[in-house]
This record gives sequence, C-alpha cells and structure tokens, in this order.
Amino acid sequence: MSASINWIDLFLQVVQRLPLTLGIILLSLLFSIIIGFLLAVIRINKIPFLAPIVRVYLSFIRSTPLLVQLFFSIFCITSIIIIYSY
Repeated sequence: MSASINWIDLFLQVVQRLPLTLGIILLSLLFSIIIGFLLAVIRINKIPFLAPIVRVYLSFIRSTPLLVQLFFSIFCITSIIIIYSY
C-alpha cells in the first residue's frame, strides 16, 4: 500500500490557482474595509434606526467564537437562501 504522490504536479496546481486566491483575498479585503467604514460611521454618528442594529451585529461578532460564526454562515444563511430561492 504505497501512495505515490507527485509533489511537483501538486505544487504547479497550487501556483496555477495563486492569482485566483490573491484576487479573492484582495476583493474580500476591499469589501471588509468598506463595510467596516460604514459601520463605524453609523456607530459614531449614532443614526437613530441603524445604530442599534450595528450595536447588536458588533456584539454578536465580538462575543462569539469564529467557529460558531462559520457554522452560522454555512448552515443558517445557506438554508435561508435555499428556502427563498423557490
């Protein structure tokens, strides 16, 4: 039972997908900066309707472990999308 792994081919596949990975990283960084800036502006200016929503969102993000947030995004949000897509 010998597993013959061709490491050079695997490395070339990783290098081939590197531009896509870097593009996803840069796009997510851009969106996170924009969303963070908007949330900060809403919280600093204390916009009456949006400030409590931002406070609850930030409280959830800060007080839950990342694994719980990942499970929430995978299971809850995808099931909501599936329900409303029909």
